[in-house]
Amino acid sequence: MENKDVIEAVNTLIEVIRVAKEQPDAAVVAAQYTVYGMLGVAFITLLGQLISTRLLVKSEMRKAIAQVSAEREAEFNIAWTKSVQELVTDLLIYTDPEIAQPEDCKRNIVRCAHSLNLLLNQNNPKHKELDKAATTLALNYNGWAETDTVFNLHDRVISAAREVIYQPQI
Repeated sequence: MENKDVIEAVNTLIEVIRVAKEQPDAAVVAAQYTVYGMLGVAFITLLGQLISTRLLVKSEMRKAIAQVSAEREAEFNIAWTKSVQELVTDLLIYTDPEIAQPEDCKRNIVRCAHSLNLLLNQNNPKHKELDKAATTLALNYNGWAETDTVFNLHDRVISAAREVIYQPQI
């Protein structure tokens, strides 16, 4: 420090002492301003933290809801695909002429056909084709309509089922 700086610091100190003598409560006012300033800064910081925390929580909640919805949809698709696959397999087994069928075979065939009718979306062309093939197979096997051989009808059901069940990953 140079002499000039020391002299300047002493002059500043003298000025502070002179102001303190002229206004005896100046130190109290300065302390009040300091406290008010600190409270203001604390309030602004608190407000900023509340806003940023609220936005963060909302963002994380949206992410969690989207993830849960996607997982639920994936689980539904897996269960739906499994149901369709099981019903088509049962229908093919019940209508296979080389397998000895139980007494209630017609009932099982009708149950499989109706269950597929309920599961498939008639607005989707692939679903509609599977529904038509399964219904034709059930009608043909039960003797209600003679349209084609059982093996040709099996082939139509299998082809249509593959189109419905197999969904390539994009």
